[in-house]
This record gives sequence, structure tokens and C-alpha cells, in this order.
Amino acid sequence: MPSITNLNGSRGGTMNLGAATVGPTMLEGTNANTIKSTVATTFAIDGIIYAKAITDNIAMTALAAQAADTTCLYAICANSSGTISIVKGVEKGTASATQASESMEYPEATAGTCMISAMKIVTTVAYTCGTTDLGTSGVTETFQNILQPPSGTLAS
Repeated sequence: MPSITNLNGSRGGTMNLGAATVGPTMLEGTNANTIKSTVATTFAIDGIIYAKAITDNIAMTALAAQAADTTCLYAICANSSGTISIVKGVEKGTASATQASESMEYPEATAGTCMISAMKIVTTVAYTCGTTDLGTSGVTETFQNILQPPSGTLAS
């Protein structure tokens, strides 16, 4: 029989239990190239419950560059220790990403993590996660709470 904190044998799953918070739980951090959590977040990985305290200046994962004039979704993930990592999705030309017929796909969280938030980056200049500050002119970020890793897409 599974325990109360390990539901893997019956109803286990990976989800952000704190996603019902009004407003984004992640925002641009105080220092350059960082993000911050604005509320304590409770999440589950394979049915086991973990927590991430409010934290500022979380280093952003260094990832491949995103070209100018593109839109891309990034998954913000936490592991059982509360360590944050970021996964880059597939970028699309901003002109096509904003058309009703197009949609953006969420990247998958890496093994052993829970997607706790998503970040959409729209650029007019090249952007590199972990290197380019979110406050850079030509980079517009939008954060979104995630309850459970989306199986579909984000319609424009």
C-alpha cells in the first residue's frame, strides 16, 4: 500500500500543487540573468511531495541561443532538492507564432523534475538564456504558472 507522501503505486504523478496562486509564481530576478520565485511552491515528482521556498537570484540555465525575431517557450523545472533548471523549447518566427493557425509547444521537463512554471520569450534581438538579461531591450518575457506538464500547445 502506498504511503501518503508516495502515491506512485496508485495515483502518483508530477504536478505543481502551488499553481493555483493568482499571478505568476516566477519572475525576473533582482540580479542580471536570474529569476525568482515569488511564493513558496509545493510540487510532486512521481507522487512524492516537495517544496521550494521563496528565492531570489536563481541562476538561469545556460542554453542555446534564441534567434532575433522569434518566440520560444521555456520550461522552468525543480528537482527534489528544489534546484531550478530551465529547458528551451522550439523557437518559431514571431510573425508565424502570433498567427491563430500556429501554436507553441511546451518543452518537456527533464527526468526527475517537475515543471513549476513556463516562460515565453519574444525577441527582436538574439537572446541566450543564462547569458542575456531578461531586462535587455528587445527581449520580452511572460511567466505562466503550470499545474502539470502540458500535453498540448499554447495557442497564440
